[in-house]
Amino acid sequence: MGWHRQLSFETLVRHHQALQDYIAMHELSAVAAYVALYIAMVALSVPVGIFLSVAGGALFGTILGGVAATVGATVGAIVIFLIAKSAVGEHLVRRAGPLAEKLARGFRADAFSYLLFLRLVPIFPFWLVNLVSALCGVRLATTRGPGPNGAAADTPVRAL
Repeated sequence: MGWHRQLSFETLVRHHQALQDYIAMHELSAVAAYVALYIAMVALSVPVGIFLSVAGGALFGTILGGVAATVGATVGAIVIFLIAKSAVGEHLVRRAGPLAEKLARGFRADAFSYLLFLRLVPIFPFWLVNLVSALCGVRLATTRGPGPNGAAADTPVRAL
């Protein structure tokens, strides 16, 4: 199909003026479509967060692009978290054996610190952190503290 060849910064630059013209006429719907796309990509664990964050900054400006990227990333993370938690979660951890259960208990005991660290260290993929926290039985409310805080720390920077 070739769509992956069109998803590039070069394509964004090539069509930048046409996109800016569209956004000028339809700003609300353009931002809504961008946020919906970001949510879908995060929920499907497609690793395009950095591209979407930079594109959001280029298209909507640092502030609006950063806020839209943070909202999309947060809602998408909630969606994939709830899917993983409801689908298999603790059953997989129990079947993985005593070491996995011990790690899950430790993760749950200090989940906020673990999640904040994992969000801020760029070697851990966003989608993997979401899945691990769900599989370890961390509560949704606990994941949303460091999630937006960690995302809020780096997403606007990428949207510059």
